[in-house]
Amino acid sequence: MRLYAIPKQDIGKLVKEFSRRYMVIAPLKVGGRSIFGKMKDENFADVDLFGARPSTPPKSAVFPPFTTLFKFRKKGRQLELLKANAQVSRTILFGVKPCDVKGLRIFDEVFQKGVIDPGYKEIRDNLFLVSADCLEPTDYCFCSSFGISPVSTNGSDLHVSDLGKKVIINVNSNRGLKLLEETDVKLVKPTKAELVNLKVRRNKAERKVAAAQYQFDLPLIRKNIKLFYRHPFLEKLGPIWKELSWRCVECGGCVFSCPICHCHYIIDRLEGAEGERARVWDACLFEGYSRMAGGANPRPKLPNRLRQWYFCKFSYFPEQYRDFGCVGCGRCTQACFGRIDPREVLFSFTSLFKQLGKISERIITKYGTV
Repeated sequence: MRLYAIPKQDIGKLVKEFSRRYMVIAPLKVGGRSIFGKMKDENFADVDLFGARPSTPPKSAVFPPFTTLFKFRKKGRQLELLKANAQVSRTILFGVKPCDVKGLRIFDEVFQKGVIDPGYKEIRDNLFLVSADCLEPTDYCFCSSFGISPVSTNGSDLHVSDLGKKVIINVNSNRGLKLLEETDVKLVKPTKAELVNLKVRRNKAERKVAAAQYQFDLPLIRKNIKLFYRHPFLEKLGPIWKELSWRCVECGGCVFSCPICHCHYIIDRLEGAEGERARVWDACLFEGYSRMAGGANPRPKLPNRLRQWYFCKFSYFPEQYRDFGCVGCGRCTQACFGRIDPREVLFSFTSLFKQLGKISERIITKYGTV
């Protein structure tokens, strides 16, 4: 890993030079909040590189809300398959926070391991990641609960850190080094004083996130969460899905703002003799998501769908991808009209399973078995 220092005012120059060769997507201040958007000449002043993580995740850069998978043409009783003709741009995701970098790495597990999604792979091969320290975590953030540091430099091609008057650039890959070499920005090695200052700033951000963490036990939750299936009586002891459903308005905000959720449905659109098959974002909390042909629906009620959302993230994901389906960005809570907070739910899970463990120990002590 190489470290370079540049004057802070040169960050704008760096982004402008990148935008001449690549499509650059970066956090932009819009209406008082930060969202990911395409860089244009008129919005360079709106870049919010070192603020809190944006309200929107960067997943639409690799998993667009609407994707044409292929086109087709009717010829009598036959169908001729045609390519989607989608032009994949060489793209730089600039200013991505460590939680979102981890989210993209989990996306890679989903779409590039086992059965490879060719469209996703083409987009990912043409994508460069430039991450940034998260020095201002929000009150909703709990990334450190999942072992993610708000100042982690892992997983990106370049990583930038704010030092006030200067910016430190970590070069994490050969691709990242090539990006820098394509620019005219003068790079110098940071001084020892600058590195000490960097460490102080990063430690402060880590302490702020750690202070906001709930004391829930993720390994315990993963081990015991399926008890809800085998023992329905636990519904009365733990967080009751019905109570959560009273607060949920089924808006899908938690799903669409999540950097990991990738629920979708497939549609065919036909106009005359030509048509297309497309993938469109969907949400497992919507009633129609699991509805099948003939009208059968295994999850017709909202409490069941809410339970499925938690099971997916904290049971099924670890089983299939060896990682939780959550990075602790807190966007779901921020987007929720009912203020459903997964931290509170996970904390109540932990309390419940610890109580059950004590009950089991007493039964084993008395009877020798459960």
